[in-house]
Amino acid sequence: MNTRAPTLADVPAVTSLLNRVADADGGGWVDDEAIANWFTNPAFALAEDAVVVLRDDELVAYADVYRQDATRLWADLRVPPEERGSDVQRELIRWAESRPDPGARLRFAIPSTSEQLRAELEQRGYRAVRHSFEMERQLTDEPEPARWPEGVAVRTSGADELRTIHGVAEEAFEDHWDHTPTPFEEWEHWMADRLDTSLWFVAMDGDEIAGICLYKHQTEGRPDVAWVETLGVLRSWRRRGLGEALLRHSFGELYRRGRRRVGLGVDGESLTGAVRLYERVGMSVARRQDTLERVAP
Repeated sequence: MNTRAPTLADVPAVTSLLNRVADADGGGWVDDEAIANWFTNPAFALAEDAVVVLRDDELVAYADVYRQDATRLWADLRVPPEERGSDVQRELIRWAESRPDPGARLRFAIPSTSEQLRAELEQRGYRAVRHSFEMERQLTDEPEPARWPEGVAVRTSGADELRTIHGVAEEAFEDHWDHTPTPFEEWEHWMADRLDTSLWFVAMDGDEIAGICLYKHQTEGRPDVAWVETLGVLRSWRRRGLGEALLRHSFGELYRRGRRRVGLGVDGESLTGAVRLYERVGMSVARRQDTLERVAP
């Protein structure tokens, strides 16, 4: 067994491995385009912050660490069922723990079904601090039409206003748990993957943007799912039904295009009541992730 940093040449092997893990965990599928996009993210140092484990030249496990800032790091550990609880898994945990500076917080976001990994992390001093959901809805019938607040009109966006949309998204998520501003270049790189602005819906209050609902053309590795990448309503427009109207409007457009499944990710303890909103429009929890955290010694 040996370890090294991955390269772009490893994209197909990493994709295959991560999808085997996703099959076991019931979610988290990817494709080559998504992995290449992640490996070339301007905020991610591939040679320093990712590692693969090989046995007889076969890639058997993967991990990386994303630096939210100097004090908060997120570890992503992908170990197939046959390697769980093994030296491979323990080696990757130790590798991740070598990345943060003393006093920084290292976090693992793991499927709620990963009981063995959760137990091992808890033995190492990690504690649960948050949970999130992936929620989905089947569009089996034509969705209920949107009911817009008085004075609001909706339009689609365009690639010529990416900076404006980025600014709105940042403002809308200022009070999201643990929010850190995302530089435009990083956001643009991520959103450019399968960019389809005909599924970017913008709610207008006169000449001012009140809210946005942005889709990716397809969710990674699951072409049947239309993925809500961002739903954001500016603070002065909250509690007026705008988020619900944006979702229902988008569901109607997806249905007209022949799309029959829609999904999104949400903070399970959202201060803005997002989970209740998604339940009102017919979405339900398909998968849960738990965040465990430890302060680096």
